[in-house]
Amino acid sequence: MFRGKSRSLQEFKKRKQQQHKTKKKSAQKKAIKLLEKKEVSGPTKPWQHFSKGLKWSLVFGTVLGIIYVIFYSPIFMVQHIIVEANGQHQVIEQSTNNALEGRQYNLFFQRSMVTVSKQKIIDNILQDHETLSEVQVAKRWPNIIKITAQEKKVLLIWQLNEQQFDIGGGGIALRESTTPTAEHPIPLVVDERKDATIAIGERVISEQFLTFAKELPETMKKYTRLNIEKLSTPNPNTRELHVETREGWRLILDTARSPVEEMKTLNKIVEEKLTKEELENIEYIDLRIKEKTFYKFK
Repeated sequence: MFRGKSRSLQEFKKRKQQQHKTKKKSAQKKAIKLLEKKEVSGPTKPWQHFSKGLKWSLVFGTVLGIIYVIFYSPIFMVQHIIVEANGQHQVIEQSTNNALEGRQYNLFFQRSMVTVSKQKIIDNILQDHETLSEVQVAKRWPNIIKITAQEKKVLLIWQLNEQQFDIGGGGIALRESTTPTAEHPIPLVVDERKDATIAIGERVISEQFLTFAKELPETMKKYTRLNIEKLSTPNPNTRELHVETREGWRLILDTARSPVEEMKTLNKIVEEKLTKEELENIEYIDLRIKEKTFYKFK
């Protein structure tokens, strides 16, 4: 019995010794491999640190160079402004240049093609020129800006002291009119003031006055048998519009009222209240007051 136990104990010790030898050999092999790697690679040399620094310096320098070329190089600065519009080329170009002045965020030039603000250019042009209805801005790389501008539609011709002006939306004087009156299908109103002046871009009449004068010719044709010979006003600020007809009458109208309402009233007077003989001797009919009509015979 004791012999069996002694034999088992000896076998256990042998296994322990073999495991210890195996672990020791494994540790030695690992140490040898580490030493071999260290010998191959060797210690880090000073020039290797310099190489890494040079590499990052080149990367940083390249990035700075790209930023400079894009944001500061004259190659990508706006050098040419092309304007497509019906006149006003120089003033539109000046408004564009004004929008490109200065720096963005106190850092980048506004004139750089990268930082050019199309909306700022559009807002600047429209603010400076009320005669324009639409402005479009396009970039043409590397350094060209193209401006396309459309003027407001002509709705009325205004004559003051033998000088005629095209009137657009809002009653704004767009420009001096160059179309002969006889060839122009747009109504013409003569301003009888002698000491008044008009500047391009100025509001000459109210939107209400403009709408009334624009719609009156067609409204008169629809509700009466009269034909307009001339439209005039002693002063647009009084809202008064005078109409001379081919029949020799003069109508005094209020532009604050509806032209339809006034023409219906006129038709009623002509058809129901005045005789043929009276109509032939009418000097003027005043329709400015609602539900009251004044007329004078020659």
